[in-house]
Amino acid sequence: MTSIGSASAAFDRSRCRPTGKTSETSQRRSSRRSGRRSPSWPNRRPVSPSNSPVRTIPTETKTLTLTEAAVLALLTVEGERSGYDLTKAAAKSVGHVWRPARSNLYAVLARLARDGLVSARRVVQSDRPDKQLYRTAPAGERALAAWLEHVDGTDVDAFHLKIFYGGLLPRAKLVEHLEAYRDALHERLERYDAIGATNTNRGHDYYHRLMLDYGYAQARASLAWVDEVLAKLRRKR
Repeated sequence: MTSIGSASAAFDRSRCRPTGKTSETSQRRSSRRSGRRSPSWPNRRPVSPSNSPVRTIPTETKTLTLTEAAVLALLTVEGERSGYDLTKAAAKSVGHVWRPARSNLYAVLARLARDGLVSARRVVQSDRPDKQLYRTAPAGERALAAWLEHVDGTDVDAFHLKIFYGGLLPRAKLVEHLEAYRDALHERLERYDAIGATNTNRGHDYYHRLMLDYGYAQARASLAWVDEVLAKLRRKR
């Protein structure tokens, strides 16, 4: 009968006896120590952009405010200009449908430059203070194009600005803007009809009726103008 002590010693010797087969873990440890890759490891394919689990997130187009869109459109039409030059250009053109404060225009230019929508460069002048010149950047062109193409007939200020800069849009998109505005005008007239039906034309209602008549006249004049512009665009070659 084998004693417990001799059996334990035999077991210990069997654990230490070489078997001629090194474990995979031992091979990996040995390879790491020697700096060589174990031949039993499969070759690893290098990670390329096409098979990488990390995807590049596309840059989103910034949604512009009315003032930002007006400044970008003005800069696109006028070309590279300083803030002072843009202020003078706006007074003679888009200022008739959009009137920014001079200080606000400078603030908007700085914000657009910070957001990468316009580029700026400093011009050294010997006889006067240096000035900053701005021009529309590619990101600004994309943001302006998206703003110009967005159709919303209920936003009257944006509609007027988009028609003013209609030269930056395809004619079909201009027609779409005008038709949407015409639909909004018809809806406005329907609301006026509903208001008029409840107006007693007595007391305070008498003066309310005067303003309601103004609304009717303005909406009808705008409808006539839209029809005229649509006819001109269809005739234009």
